[in-house]
Amino acid sequence: MRRATKGSQLQLRVSQAEKSAIRRAAQRAGMDMSAYVLSRVLPAPAAAFQAAVAALEGPAEPSFALAEINSLLSGLTPQEMKCLAMRIGAAFHDEDDVRFLLRLLDVRSYERALAIITKYYPFERFPQKALYALEDLLVHSAM
Repeated sequence: MRRATKGSQLQLRVSQAEKSAIRRAAQRAGMDMSAYVLSRVLPAPAAAFQAAVAALEGPAEPSFALAEINSLLSGLTPQEMKCLAMRIGAAFHDEDDVRFLLRLLDVRSYERALAIITKYYPFERFPQKALYALEDLLVHSAM
């Protein structure tokens, strides 16, 4: 799924408070305001990515699916890449469970969370996608 060239403009009228809220949310997500708003209303790239990965198991030549995956990945922001690596959805409660534990333990920084984790588990064996998720929970979002 190739991203379309942007040649059109859309203007929205919002209150100053709404604009400030959008700006804060975009900053937490590491995105500019336009990218943030678009990410909230357009289909997530995760669905297209999952479809391309599923196509690898089909009877078609894998080079087409691999080309589609490459196209998708090359157009993503770092934040989108992190989201693709995480398993979040109605069937998974990991994010809610981790948020609860962080609040319960009063862990408010990524560094503090890593200090706790490495007391019990070797850092080099901790999955990178889990580190990204932890960073998103503690650095990029308000718990």
